[in-house]
Amino acid sequence: MADLVSHRDRIANLLATYRTKDPRFVQIIETLMDDLHETIVTINPIKEVVDKSGIGDTTPPDDVLIILVNIFPFNIQLTWTSVEDAQFYEIRAGTDWATATFILKTSSLGASLNPLLVGTHNYLIKAINRAGIYSVNATAFVITIPPLGTITVTGSIIDNNILLYWTIPTSSFAIDHYNLYKDTVKFAEVKGTFISKFEQVAGTFTYEIEAVDVAGNLSPKGIYVATLRQPPDFVLLDDRLLDLTLAQIPGSNTFYDGVGLVACVDVEETFEDHFTSESWDDPQEQVDAGFERYIQENLLTGFFIRQYDYGGIIENAIVNYTYIKENFSGAGDVTVEFQTYYRDNMMNPWLGPLVGNSVFITHFIQMRTDIIFTAANSDCMIRLKDVHVRLDVKRDMDSGQVSALASDTGGTVVNFNKSFRDVEAIECTTKSSAPIYVVVDFVDIANPTFFKVLVYDSAGRRIDQLVYWMARGLT
Repeated sequence: MADLVSHRDRIANLLATYRTKDPRFVQIIETLMDDLHETIVTINPIKEVVDKSGIGDTTPPDDVLIILVNIFPFNIQLTWTSVEDAQFYEIRAGTDWATATFILKTSSLGASLNPLLVGTHNYLIKAINRAGIYSVNATAFVITIPPLGTITVTGSIIDNNILLYWTIPTSSFAIDHYNLYKDTVKFAEVKGTFISKFEQVAGTFTYEIEAVDVAGNLSPKGIYVATLRQPPDFVLLDDRLLDLTLAQIPGSNTFYDGVGLVACVDVEETFEDHFTSESWDDPQEQVDAGFERYIQENLLTGFFIRQYDYGGIIENAIVNYTYIKENFSGAGDVTVEFQTYYRDNMMNPWLGPLVGNSVFITHFIQMRTDIIFTAANSDCMIRLKDVHVRLDVKRDMDSGQVSALASDTGGTVVNFNKSFRDVEAIECTTKSSAPIYVVVDFVDIANPTFFKVLVYDSAGRRIDQLVYWMARGLT
């Protein structure tokens, strides 16, 4: 303080001998000097303030003694005991403080971590004083996240709809959604524990469901195997098995052997002529020549023709051919090509051909199928059997709306407005923003007049709902 006073007196002496044309300058300097002196005297001394703040304290704070871990559905809460002289606490992930990953720093006695993946996670915590000095030892703590539990899947079948239900697995964190798979291929993500899956064809299907929590952890897959035995709700107008026993015109090079249609053989040649033309004395010479069946060697081409009348005009038809081919002789192959001819009047010439196993015809009353065989070489021989001609027709549409009631036993009945010969498909929708599922129960018979609808919420409970429907079929 003596130094401060002497400095003040010296400044006063200098000002007393200072001369300027404007005396106000001296007044300003004197005022500033008095204010500075008052400030210095008031904070006496500044060092005491600095010492009390702890800024210059190099003593490390104590270690954190106790830390508690609580796991909640959407986060992990950490709490710990207070450390004297600690201003902050720092948490790192790892087992060695020097190499651990920084997570957070806080002045409070708690912190929140995001959900973690399944497994064991190591963390460290230290206290920090006002001078930025860390506690000597890091306190270690471990967070263990166990695997998710299993899912139990149950199901039922209504017409062509597979209704799947499943349980919520045990989990440290909240379940975010479920992944659904059919025959290992993912087809949906849902939030609830129910879904209705429509299948267009019969068969056995394996459904798998896994839960995904908010951290991204996956549960083991629950499995349900469903066997759908009945045909789809939309069926063909006609499915006929070709009669392969019908006699063919000369030169077709095909014949029916009691099992199927054998192609690319000379059916007009006699047994004697066959051996004479090839200069063979006996069957063994034929075998030695590389032709193991008596009817060989074969021809390179053949055909089979069949025509049918549908009794009325058919429009917008898809024709599909299916068959079984058996190669029972030769190293090569015999290709099979389907050619489709059609006409809308029996007096008109045939139109076509349309080539392929699946073709589209816009308008016809009669149809003809030509099966063309082409052999790779003269020792090829095949048998064709179980040849089906499937006719799928789309003609008309019908639509409307209905109030589906949960109280209607077996579903709410919906009557068609039009007279269908056959119904190809029925689609139902709602305007609800909530996740709901509309199930259609339709018995596929000739000349159907109605179907039924059932509406389920995401928990699999039947509910009341206004349903908009549309049906496609042949009238």
